[in-house]
Amino acid sequence: MKPFLRKQVRLFHTYSAFTVGVVLISMAITGSILAFRSQLEPLVYPKLLTVEQTGPRLSYDLLVSKALSAHPSSQLDYIRYFSDPNLPFLVRFTNKDFIHINPYTGEVLGIRNRYGHFFGWIEGFHRFLMLDPKIGEPLIGYVSIFLFIISITGIIIVWPATRNALVATLKINRKLGQRPLYLNVHRTIGLYASVVLLLISITGAPQALEWVKHSLFLATSSHVETIPKGLHTSSTTFIGMNALASSVDKLVAKPSAVLIHFPDSGIAEAFAIASDAPHPNARSYIWFNSTNGSIVKYIPYAKDAMGRKLALWALSIHTGQFGGIGFQLVLFSGALSILILAFSGIRSYLLRKSR
Repeated sequence: MKPFLRKQVRLFHTYSAFTVGVVLISMAITGSILAFRSQLEPLVYPKLLTVEQTGPRLSYDLLVSKALSAHPSSQLDYIRYFSDPNLPFLVRFTNKDFIHINPYTGEVLGIRNRYGHFFGWIEGFHRFLMLDPKIGEPLIGYVSIFLFIISITGIIIVWPATRNALVATLKINRKLGQRPLYLNVHRTIGLYASVVLLLISITGAPQALEWVKHSLFLATSSHVETIPKGLHTSSTTFIGMNALASSVDKLVAKPSAVLIHFPDSGIAEAFAIASDAPHPNARSYIWFNSTNGSIVKYIPYAKDAMGRKLALWALSIHTGQFGGIGFQLVLFSGALSILILAFSGIRSYLLRKSR
């Protein structure tokens, strides 16, 4: 690359990092905590998130009535249950409050808002900086795109012209002076971390920006399915969660997780994760007639559009739900590298300016 062009790329890399650096640092700190959420949360909230199997599960409609008794002033949103016998039954209300219920005894274990506890607050800050989601989510999405650009320009700047120079770049030389050492750390850590940071940015953007998610459909020439919006019916009778859950079980083989919404305009939307699903967000979607339980539309994961499959894969990868503890450590190292790169980059810049 010509020296003039390299200089322009370096300037763009530097000032882009300074522009979104504070948000990137906050995303790195919160992301490093969320990387191990599945292991940490049950330890922090054992009474809410673990139950002991003491017999058969109670009726889902009965469990919903228990939730309503505990939270009578709010509107029901959905239920969620799991095949794991040690997980609670969840009822969510439209204000994002969750009622945790022991599915074997009907005991209300507790109430918590999705973003109103420690890990919920961390998730909210990571996703939308605890701002109005209509403002915060797009902001985080565009910062993810900036992270992608910063990573690419960093690779361009650092990538050496020869193999020997590449080998030297991949090592931290502790014998260097103060500024050269910080610069060496920045370049070396950046080169190692670039693959993870690119993965984090690519999988994060579709979660926050609808146009990025839609671009996955365009890139794969996927057909966007028409989602049922409502039925023209005068009946407001709801067939009940037991009937809908039974239908889900017939459609999806041994589901490991099921979410069923309460009716809206005669439609009850649901999704289920099969026990043999390729990843924890491989969702099969079902829309029911909430009056008689008939199936309005069913999209099994295997036959879903490639664009939606990519978006769901991105969700599982970005949240560390795929690949076990090893991949969680990879995500944690990526988040930690942002903090190291921020410190070494700022320190190197300030030392150069003070000369």
